[in-house]
Amino acid sequence: MRDVQVFKPGTVPRNEVVFGTYGTAEWIDADFRRQQYLSGAATLETNTTWLTPAGFRLPDWIPTQCWPSYTFLSSTEVIIPMEGGIIHIMASRAKMDVILTGSPAWIAEWDAFFDAAFKKAENLIRWVYNARGDDISVPLNYRAGINAAYPWLDRPFADYIRDYLDSDACVLILIGPPGTGKTTFIKNVIHQTGGNARVAYDQKVLEGDDFFAGFVDGEDDILVMEDADSFLADRQDGNTMMHKFLYVSDGLISAANKKMIFSTNLPNINDIDPALMRAGRCYDVVQFRPLLRNEAQAVLDEVKSKHELPDGKDFTLAEIFTTQPSADKTSKRSMGFK
Repeated sequence: MRDVQVFKPGTVPRNEVVFGTYGTAEWIDADFRRQQYLSGAATLETNTTWLTPAGFRLPDWIPTQCWPSYTFLSSTEVIIPMEGGIIHIMASRAKMDVILTGSPAWIAEWDAFFDAAFKKAENLIRWVYNARGDDISVPLNYRAGINAAYPWLDRPFADYIRDYLDSDACVLILIGPPGTGKTTFIKNVIHQTGGNARVAYDQKVLEGDDFFAGFVDGEDDILVMEDADSFLADRQDGNTMMHKFLYVSDGLISAANKKMIFSTNLPNINDIDPALMRAGRCYDVVQFRPLLRNEAQAVLDEVKSKHELPDGKDFTLAEIFTTQPSADKTSKRSMGFK
């Protein structure tokens, strides 16, 4: 800010307005915005997450771009001031967040540049990991679902998800033993929304209202509660969390077009508070189970695997895909978000 007088500590006149910043990035950004405002220029800001290849290092990549000026704030963060705008990049494992600040035309130009160089993260999972509301966002590790893996559905896999997303009901409950495909199912729901999801695993996070307020008023489309056995129990059995889910899913503070998905290993649907399963609030309770031998074979046929099933009369999806010989080189399916 070359046109702004800078005062030494202890010498600021009482009739002056004091402008302060918290660091280099904020100083550069504030200076640019101020000049844009004084010139009457239109200014937009976008924040996009891009996936980076294995071994990607920001300090190695930035110098290859021949940008005239850039300032590294750390080995994973750089700010690049330009004539028409500012590029602010924050890199982390397998992704980088790119904030573009500038005119609409300038932003469109640089968005196209990053789009040509990297793959855009289609869905993000926001993990709120403590009661203060601190979170990290990671790209959804997504693989397309297999129709044969869910023979209990009354329609094709993608059609079922679309019907749920198009419905007025908020809640979907997935119940069944571990390894039967609940998390893979949830990933496909998130992917089909084209949006982002919010998750938490610590009960202390859920005891406060901030987590739910952030979901109702924020940009996340889906709230996911994995392994939610204790959260789904009847209120008469001492469940103190259920009232929050009821209010957010179909109460006075519920938000339109928001979805809540619960997955649980509870053995019986009767263990779930009936209020959560009320018609209008709950779209469906899907009961997952191991696949019979002929059903498991249909899964292998759909993915065009030539390997034979081991001995047994039923199999979980996890067992089907982790018992394949290593020579198959077929990637084992991850059953969690992390």
